[in-house]
Amino acid sequence: PQLLHVHIRFGEWETIVGSAPFGEALPLQTIMDHPELFLATNAFLHYARGVAHAVLAADESSPAHHLELAAAELVAFDAAHDLVREQDMYILMNFDTADLLEVGSLTLRGELEYRRAALGNMEFDRAFAFLREAEAKDLSLIHI
Repeated sequence: PQLLHVHIRFGEWETIVGSAPFGEALPLQTIMDHPELFLATNAFLHYARGVAHAVLAADESSPAHHLELAAAELVAFDAAHDLVREQDMYILMNFDTADLLEVGSLTLRGELEYRRAALGNMEFDRAFAFLREAEAKDLSLIHI
């Protein structure tokens, strides 16, 4: 998950949606073939890919296609996030992983709504509400 955060931080969107977001250390196909072994990583991957597709919607010639892919990643993220919640045993950098993923959920929703609004389909208010909620959740995280 940390490598995905680095890619997001530096706007490496094509790397995230590409076939090797983890380099050769962890082949993407391994995660896709065995999501039960990589519950948290799988959730973070869908989050990162969703954000990347949402951002790419503003820069590419086919924004609707990227927004559809971002929405599909959100659905996959929600399913993966539910699995992490059910396990209730993952800790990442002294935080409960389910709580970190909740911040990701709100952020991804905010990014997707923002890009939809920017393309004229919605108001920005909903996007900013999600992003404000993500910020509040992030600030309230309890160190374990």
